[in-house]
Amino acid sequence: MSESSDSHLADDAQVQKLGYEQELQRNHNRWSLLGFAFIILNTWTGMSASLSLALPLGGPSVVLWGLLVSSIGNGCLALSMAEFASAYPIAAGQYYWVAILSNPEWASLLSWMCGWINVIGWVFLIGLANSFSAFMIGGIAAMMNPGYVPKDWHYFLVYLALIVPIFCINAFGNALLPLLNKTALVWSLLGFVVISITALACATPDFQTASFVFGGVINSTQWPTGLAWMIGLLQGTLSLVGYDAPSHLAEEIPNPSKNVPRTMVGSVIIGTFSGFLFCIALLFAIQDIDKVLTAPEGPVLHILSVATGSRGAAVALIIFPLFCLVLGTTAIMTTASRLVWAFARDGGLPLSPWLSQVQRRLGVPLNALISTLGVVVLYGLLFFAGQAALNALVGASVVSSLLSYAFPVAVNMAGGRKRLPKDRPFRMYELVAWVVNAIGVGFTLLTTVLFCLPPAGPAVGRQTFNYTVVAFGLVLVVALGDYLLDGKRRYKGPRIPVTNSK
Repeated sequence: MSESSDSHLADDAQVQKLGYEQELQRNHNRWSLLGFAFIILNTWTGMSASLSLALPLGGPSVVLWGLLVSSIGNGCLALSMAEFASAYPIAAGQYYWVAILSNPEWASLLSWMCGWINVIGWVFLIGLANSFSAFMIGGIAAMMNPGYVPKDWHYFLVYLALIVPIFCINAFGNALLPLLNKTALVWSLLGFVVISITALACATPDFQTASFVFGGVINSTQWPTGLAWMIGLLQGTLSLVGYDAPSHLAEEIPNPSKNVPRTMVGSVIIGTFSGFLFCIALLFAIQDIDKVLTAPEGPVLHILSVATGSRGAAVALIIFPLFCLVLGTTAIMTTASRLVWAFARDGGLPLSPWLSQVQRRLGVPLNALISTLGVVVLYGLLFFAGQAALNALVGASVVSSLLSYAFPVAVNMAGGRKRLPKDRPFRMYELVAWVVNAIGVGFTLLTTVLFCLPPAGPAVGRQTFNYTVVAFGLVLVVALGDYLLDGKRRYKGPRIPVTNSK
């Protein structure tokens, strides 16, 4: 028997020890997992796609330094979750950890709420990433055809044209996903290098000043500048969320107790580094900040077209982040479907017996993928509800993700950090762990409040109100209502082994 087979048998035995049967194929390796995590975070691409969020809320300084602030908070959360993933490498992820770390009397309800928040956050992220792709394509069309103004239904059709092939790749191309993830890693790094060098080379010698790039402040809102800057952290935070993805693939990779923690933390580090350098290059290449803020084609396309002096060159360059977004959306759908499947396996969702089935021939949870696609298509209808509704889903995606990360960390702290096994592969020094945990939870609480504030200012109307709190509140109401009506009967929490319940 080969060493690889021995390793897989040991990994399968670990899944059984955690209370489940091995149902999915272990197709991924360390490099495909890194590509998978990196393309989901896709920080430099996320920064380019969401530049319009931060520039009016603090300007260049929040784009750069806000990313670093966000990387500290998210890095602490990633380190905190890495401890859980090394001890309990299971596709369920956060809600499993909450159940095993909570007092038994609260374990069922707390893990249920964490599971719902985590599932909704990932499904929202699919729609968010796909809508960014649709907007980018609309920007290309607007720039190449100055008289063209994209309509809501145009964006929706593009959105559908993108998400259906992404679903098909996930449903029928499971064996190809590891290769696709490795390709995505190379493509993303190549795009980062090509665009950064091209933007700087073509903008020479008409660069922005260093004081503008590293210290420029813009406040186009009614909020005080300091508060506006803090709300602008949304861009950097959005560009870093998703690092729990490797944990939801724990049953499809070898040696997950070591590979998952490494990849979670490593993806945040690589994402921050690449995103910071990319934004420096882009900001130095800006010629007229006022035109960048109002460009109908979007900030990045405008910066590149002015720097290169060619709309065609700008479109050629923007293909890099566009394809990254498509690959990232594919990986996000993979993660979301695995989480839906895992949560349904424990009875956490309506129609759980159907959602928890694995299509043996394809080797994927096909029903979970179909249901995920259905919700994402409904998400696309928000194109007809206006920009305020779409912005609400941006905030709700980030808030849901961060809360699902902080949930098990806070529960672990409440229990004095005494419930994790001492022999886990990844373990921080206890004092360091308390500081890291506290920073992660504090960052989550702060940003949850900030990202629910209306970005334009305290004076709000129908189109300027921040509907994040409405979207997220609706999720909580549905989750709690389902639990009280039927969930309490069908959901007893994850299948925690007796040996780990002490």
